[in-house]
Amino acid sequence: MNPVLPLSLLLCSAVLAAAEELPAKGFDPGDLTLAVRAVRNPRIVSTAMYEACVQGELDIAKWIYAHGGAETIRTQDNLGQCPMYVACREGFLDVCKWLFEMGAAEDIRTTNSGGWTPRISACTRGHLHVAKWLYKVGAAE
Repeated sequence: MNPVLPLSLLLCSAVLAAAEELPAKGFDPGDLTLAVRAVRNPRIVSTAMYEACVQGELDIAKWIYAHGGAETIRTQDNLGQCPMYVACREGFLDVCKWLFEMGAAEDIRTTNSGGWTPRISACTRGHLHVAKWLYKVGAAE
């Protein structure tokens, strides 16, 4: 059984309890670096960490981090968007702060393939609380 599809479906439906059962069902948590094809947009190839952050699922992101996905905390998708970028874009400040603390601080200044920073993206989506936090922690634009 391919573990990628069940994992992406679980993350999109945000069922942490089910995600915790994956190892018992034969899924190796060390394989969390595998790219998943996002259910909501099949053109985007991302990681499990990215999917948790774009959905604002902090508990799932922490679980992934603790179970072998720490190295994907800064991995960009095929559009140049990393977990920090998408968490900012979607307005999930708690996820943004956690990512910052876990080692993704440099990502507050990264740009996607269109040249947008997380702060610009947060502003265009009306997430001023995130934009203010980004400015406070050093994101100039």
